[in-house]
Amino acid sequence: MNKTNFLKAPRKYQPYEVILNLDDNQTQKENLGRIQVHERKFILPPKDIYHSCKPNAYIDWSSTQLKALEIIPKEKLITYHYGTSEDDYRIGAFHCNCGSSDCVQFFQGCKYLTKAQRDKIKDLLSPFLKRKYYGETRF
Repeated sequence: MNKTNFLKAPRKYQPYEVILNLDDNQTQKENLGRIQVHERKFILPPKDIYHSCKPNAYIDWSSTQLKALEIIPKEKLITYHYGTSEDDYRIGAFHCNCGSSDCVQFFQGCKYLTKAQRDKIKDLLSPFLKRKYYGETRF
């Protein structure tokens, strides 16, 4: 995957700082750049965001914003874990080479993660995925 087309930090970000508003630009499930918001709702972010099993950003589902998880230096590639939004991503499945000790190796969606892998990202899951895999109804 060519990383040059993906979102890089235009400046330094502090933890929990807003990086990007994801808006409500709805798209089709077949669009590989999509983010799954609900079971049948997909949005297209204004910039492509790279995957990492140890991300430096997350989606704040209450505001639909991408926020920093840690200090992100200027020009660093901004990443989020696709498993926090994508339930079935077989259409864009890929071999992950993030290098994290928690790397899933081959990503094709949250539903294909082991329970242990899913538990590691539970706090970052979309409300749809929390409800589906953990029965949570309060967010």
